[in-house]
Amino acid sequence: MARQRKEDGFEHFETWLLAKGTIRPTTAKVYTSGARRVVKEVGDIMSASKLDRFFDGLYYSKPFAHNNLRRSWTLFTEWAEATKGLSLPRPGGPRSDARDSVEPLPYGVREALCAVLEDRTLPLKRVPEIRWSHVRPILPSQSFADVADPQRPGNYWRVSREILDPIRGYAQSNPGDDAPLVPASLGSPAPYSYTCLRREVARHRRTRG
Repeated sequence: MARQRKEDGFEHFETWLLAKGTIRPTTAKVYTSGARRVVKEVGDIMSASKLDRFFDGLYYSKPFAHNNLRRSWTLFTEWAEATKGLSLPRPGGPRSDARDSVEPLPYGVREALCAVLEDRTLPLKRVPEIRWSHVRPILPSQSFADVADPQRPGNYWRVSREILDPIRGYAQSNPGDDAPLVPASLGSPAPYSYTCLRREVARHRRTRG
């Protein structure tokens, strides 16, 4: 016997979507799941800054998910206003510092990223997802740090200090901070995109011979 999903309130949003008459049931489920994910990951959904930071991060690291979740959230805000009289913040456009100011990385950071790729310490493609909050504190006696896999709770990558230290110096962040491991620019809430990371690694390999 199939187990019924426990109701969490989002079923009312799904019903509202279907009542519009222009959205198919499968699409309504996707939008409902997307709105549920935004609420779970943002936490304080009344905070416009937290919402913007969440969508800014997705803009480069997962553009397809960014577009789907943005649409889900826009519809969810329409539902909240129409049925609850609640005005929820909507994400603005990608911040200029997230969109335009992706700067070349320093030599030491490019060298560290090459080591990540060559040693297969962790998949380079996953770097944009990782935040300093995923990095466990490093003891003075340790030559490595455990970095949590954001997609698989309980799984960790073991990364050497030689790799993390130059990245930490560039990011000006420490283990536990809610900031991207490699920011798009100094102080940016958006991560360096995978495409740009690959470009920087390729450039570094060419220049070092």
